[in-house]
Amino acid sequence: MFNAPFPTPAVVIHVTPYLAGAAAGTNYQTHVTLKPEIDANEKPEFSVHSVFHEIAHYYLYARPTWYAEGGAEFAASYARHVLTHTPIEVTNSPCSEAKSLSELETLFPEDSSDASANIDPSLWQCYYSLGERLMLTLYHALGEERFLQGWRELYATLAQAPAYPSEYEFEEVELRVAWLRAFGRLNQPELEQIWDRWYRGTASFVVDGVPDPSPADASLPAIKGGVDRAYVTLSPDGPAVNSFSAGDVTGWAYLTLEYSQRVEGSARELTLEIVEHSEDGFPYSRRDVTITFQPQHAGGTQWISLGPQPGQRWAPGRYWAYVYEGVRKVAEVEFEVTP
Repeated sequence: MFNAPFPTPAVVIHVTPYLAGAAAGTNYQTHVTLKPEIDANEKPEFSVHSVFHEIAHYYLYARPTWYAEGGAEFAASYARHVLTHTPIEVTNSPCSEAKSLSELETLFPEDSSDASANIDPSLWQCYYSLGERLMLTLYHALGEERFLQGWRELYATLAQAPAYPSEYEFEEVELRVAWLRAFGRLNQPELEQIWDRWYRGTASFVVDGVPDPSPADASLPAIKGGVDRAYVTLSPDGPAVNSFSAGDVTGWAYLTLEYSQRVEGSARELTLEIVEHSEDGFPYSRRDVTITFQPQHAGGTQWISLGPQPGQRWAPGRYWAYVYEGVRKVAEVEFEVTP
């Protein structure tokens, strides 16, 4: 990825529940700490992603923090892509506190980011969220080879530092120029548009249209039934809502699926894929949910959590949640989050 020798002779991992703030892991350059419960996270791939993220920090340890954290998020997704050929996607919900990286830097100056244990979790998560979105947008625009060219140029600057690890802090122009060289001068307008969108905040990041315009087929032949109704609630058994205020939600929202079935004999299990999208054009959550259908029931209701982790706020904007059985879309909801 960085076309350079691994910068440490060994990776020492210390599994401990004592980590700063809400972090799942921390790279201290001498060793990596990871929480033991990451294996019990509801997303099985989260453990692998966390390990990849912390190992990536051996290369990505310079400031600004959004470059280090967003870069490590992208690197973890890229490593998994190389190993498993899964698509490279963002892994963090949209930032609720800022629309751009420059706005984030104003809200939380770089010289205070070493106090991450005391920062608002929603604000700290924005380093990951906005940083990885800039990286992934660059990757899509440049292609793999040219993106890695820019990344390797930046790491070469760090590798020349007199001490390891260095306290090097990239200026914004250094980062932009490294990828400009990868883009080529003739393509500078495209790079500037990306920078306007994610760094400067002078261009909208909202993508027109809907993520998946294909019609939904609500039938579920495996259980001789189907999804009768899909909607969003703010609590299990709560009323359906088409919109809600970010200030009214203290935890997850819920995708509620009402279904009918006609299962005979023994119970049946069915695995559905839940994909969450936001108006910035990125699917930010993709996970499988397995539902057990009992033969003595004619139907039921399933609640599936949506949105950021508890303790983090929703970003205002439009959202979509899609439900797939294999490649077939069986349900969809669209909703809006207001400030």
